[in-house]
Amino acid sequence: MDQIAREADTPPQPAPDLPAWLPPADVGVRSTRCGEAFDAVRVAQWIGAYALELLAGRSRGVIADRRDGVLYWLIPPGSAVDWELPVTVYGSACYVPVPSLVPRGARGVQWLVPLEGDGLTDPAELHDALAAAVAALCGPRPGAAR
Repeated sequence: MDQIAREADTPPQPAPDLPAWLPPADVGVRSTRCGEAFDAVRVAQWIGAYALELLAGRSRGVIADRRDGVLYWLIPPGSAVDWELPVTVYGSACYVPVPSLVPRGARGVQWLVPLEGDGLTDPAELHDALAAAVAALCGPRPGAAR
């Protein structure tokens, strides 16, 4: 009986093939620190939607925060420190909302592109897609090479 009580007090752990930073289903959304397993690229939804189309299935997990109108791509830590794009890169000491794999309604934070593998999108491909999206939707940046 004591073993059953101990097991009931132990929080559920992610499946072995899922990243350890993924919150369990009963948590919903957890504020997760960047800079260790991943960094995050925060993009306005209207730019991110265009970049998502350009990536054509090469995103390995995209988080949508519908309340703030933003998308988050997870990328390897330190891989976007020198990006010169109108996006926000979250590294160490920053936190992003990470949803569990169990949807909790159409509003709020959820996976827009289901998590695949380690959930990290190739940063070079993401950079190129975001640069193309910004150029197409916003025009060239002043002073940018033509």
